[in-house]
Amino acid sequence: MTEITRARGQRDTPHSRRPHHWMTVSKVLGPLFAGAIGAAIAFAIFDPGILLGSAQYWNQISGDNSASLIGYYALAHDAWRWPVLQTELINYPAGGNIYYTDSVPLMALIGKLIFKETGILYPYFGLWIFLSYILMGLFGYLVFRILKLNTVAALAGSTLLILLPEFIWRHVHIGLIGQFVIVAFIYAYIRLTSISGRTEVVILAAVLPLVIAINAYLFVMCAALFVAGVLDAWRIERMPLKAVLLALTTTVFVSVFVAAAFGLVGQGISLPVTEGFGQFAMNLASPIWPQYSLLSFGKGFLDPIGGHYEGFNYLGLGALALIALSAALQPGAYRRLIGRRPFLACVLVGLLIYAASSKIYFGPYKILDINYASLPILDRITSTFRSSGRFFWPVGFVLVVCAVVILYRRLGPRYATPLLIGAVMVQAIDIRPMFRLTYANTVRDTQRLPADPELTTDLIGSRSVLLFVPGALCGINQELEMTLQVQHMAAWAGRPFDGAYLNRGGMTCGELAASFAADPFRGLSNPRALLVALKSSVGPSAIAYGMGEDVRCREGRYAYFCARAPLDAKLAAFGRDLAAPAPLPLGVDLNPSGDGAAFLGTGWSVRYPVFRWAEGPVTTFFGRLPKEACKEVRFSAEIVPFGFKGYAVDTAELSVRGGGSAKLDLDRMGQQRIDLSLPLERCVDHIDLSVTFKDPKSPEELGMNTDPRRVTWGFFNYRIDAR
Repeated sequence: MTEITRARGQRDTPHSRRPHHWMTVSKVLGPLFAGAIGAAIAFAIFDPGILLGSAQYWNQISGDNSASLIGYYALAHDAWRWPVLQTELINYPAGGNIYYTDSVPLMALIGKLIFKETGILYPYFGLWIFLSYILMGLFGYLVFRILKLNTVAALAGSTLLILLPEFIWRHVHIGLIGQFVIVAFIYAYIRLTSISGRTEVVILAAVLPLVIAINAYLFVMCAALFVAGVLDAWRIERMPLKAVLLALTTTVFVSVFVAAAFGLVGQGISLPVTEGFGQFAMNLASPIWPQYSLLSFGKGFLDPIGGHYEGFNYLGLGALALIALSAALQPGAYRRLIGRRPFLACVLVGLLIYAASSKIYFGPYKILDINYASLPILDRITSTFRSSGRFFWPVGFVLVVCAVVILYRRLGPRYATPLLIGAVMVQAIDIRPMFRLTYANTVRDTQRLPADPELTTDLIGSRSVLLFVPGALCGINQELEMTLQVQHMAAWAGRPFDGAYLNRGGMTCGELAASFAADPFRGLSNPRALLVALKSSVGPSAIAYGMGEDVRCREGRYAYFCARAPLDAKLAAFGRDLAAPAPLPLGVDLNPSGDGAAFLGTGWSVRYPVFRWAEGPVTTFFGRLPKEACKEVRFSAEIVPFGFKGYAVDTAELSVRGGGSAKLDLDRMGQQRIDLSLPLERCVDHIDLSVTFKDPKSPEELGMNTDPRRVTWGFFNYRIDAR
């Protein structure tokens, strides 16, 4: 190649070899510098201990990332199974799939393999964040280099991609921070439409499904870019139709295999669905509306309806300035791009429309409501990928890439390179509040209080199985954190537990409550089974008198810990003795959020000052009587039934253990008094009363709001009398 390009007779001097030598060095050093910049930004934002897997941070992580870590620990301890992400340690006894704990399955499987071979249970989440920053820089650099930018300009452009606020924000959701795959498939798109041969196309088609092993949302975005690439390549006659069909067929077949191996399809299993599309969307103003910026108009996200935080896509002042300048200097460049790459343009427009969802907002104003989510096929897609606001990410990356490249070609490297460096500096200054938010999140997680100081992994590891009431997603926020802490201990010790934090599938809150009401220990007679009942969801009377004579409980700070008698030494030394609750006051109105809370069983939601919602198919009351009753139990209450657009919880069946039952049909909505009598068939010394509702629905299911609770009646007060 050197002989062809050198003029005939030209001497091979050191000076003549320098450009070739520099190009060779830059091919190696350029990607290294790009990755190093990503690493430096990661270390500037996060504490090194977080990135390197320090137990001080990851053993106290909260929220979604805590659930992800729990899923990984459970999978690592369990035996190898098919599907490979299935474990029997979560959602005992049915088991569960950790794909729905967002544990980055690829890393979880590698971590499990290492654990099985070495016994080292390494929390890879910090390392995954670190790698995501490095690979974002690397693939960003490759994108700009293949588009003919010089090394310095390509490094500046890749740095700008790392500094997009939505990417930095995703440290709170470990699977979705792997957005480098989107940039990688932008790079793949460019190669497909310029230099890729048939072999490379088939390799890309086979590699694409592996993105499923990171996150399903990211896979769909990358698949859209890949399809656009092969179709645009076919349009310009770079790829014959046979090659296009081969590529798409390869992707489909490998995707089905990967999905089956992960347990997402096959064996009677399909992707679960849920509500929320239209709520977790992108506000059309989000890309240009300063959020966690020095220019922010207000605090927090642009979120007028309580879900647009999922559509947080502010591009940052530096990126916006480049986009605006490129459009001003070269207005025809974007039109020509659309004309030359129509399939990419269609894909990006489609992603933008889906990101905005069927309920389109600009700032605080709702400007359009298109009810396409109920159409056949689309209803399945929108209920599976409900957080539609995320789908703007490829659009944002492509916009930034286009702006950088257009300006570079318009101004030339002499002026464009310092301009890009200046844009990076402006971007970094503008999003300083985002850096502070990220730091505050990590500090908050390392400062949370333990559920109980005496509660240890050693104590939890001494149990055979842990049962929770309520489940992780069924209580108030404080209960969620306490439940996750105990489940973290169980997963670390390799103990099975129910009530896991799964974002899809699993038992509903009502099913868990009904299961507890029927049998607190779910039919287990194992003396080493441990029941964890959180105080704000289960009253002390139900714990003291409703667990069975062979059950003993210890009282912790936030929960009761119960097991079959006799308690072993470790559990007996934990907490304190359970104080005997006072008898149930008869014939007195009791507030379920106040003096009446002690006599509630299961099936209750968070407390409100004036009333309290019952939740799920079964709601129970439990209390010891001041004296034995043999004739009847009278129950009355001031209630308000839940209803919305023709749906109403207007029927219920009340029953008392040791007595009869009665069905109640409400003849109107609104606040009202109910009153009925239940005969006793035998004498009782305590009240165990159940209110059963048929197939309750949540506000989320009815399209009212995003509340997932299957609420039934709101109780202002209740009164029990017995004779």
